[in-house]
Amino acid sequence: MTGYSTIVLLFFCVAVVSAVNPTQRLCGVPAGECGYGSCTGKACPDLYPGYKSQWPKLKGVSAVAAKNIIERDNPFVKAWIYPEGFLFTSIICSKRVILLTPKNDCPNGRVTNSPYVG
Repeated sequence: MTGYSTIVLLFFCVAVVSAVNPTQRLCGVPAGECGYGSCTGKACPDLYPGYKSQWPKLKGVSAVAAKNIIERDNPFVKAWIYPEGFLFTSIICSKRVILLTPKNDCPNGRVTNSPYVG
C-alpha cells in the first residue's frame, strides 16, 4: 500500500503544479546560471559591450513585460522576478537581472526596483 500511496501523491503533485498559471511560475524561481565573469560592480557595465546593463526606466512597468524587454535588450542575461523582501545572497551574478514586485502581486505586479545586471 505504501508504493501505491507514493504514486498517488506524485500524480497529485504533478496535477497541482500543472494547474498553476504559467506566469505564476515566474515568481520566486531560483536564479539559473550565475556566470561571474569579470563583473565586479553594480550593473556590470563593461561585461557586454554594445548591450544594455541597466534599465532604470522599467521601474513601475509590469514585471513580465520588463523581463521580456531586458532579455531582448541583452541576450546574455536572464531576468528573474521575485517578491519584495526575498532574501538574496550578496553574490554578483553577471547573467542575472533581478526584478522585484509587491509580494501580493508577484509576478504580475509592477517592478519596484531599478533593474541592472549583477
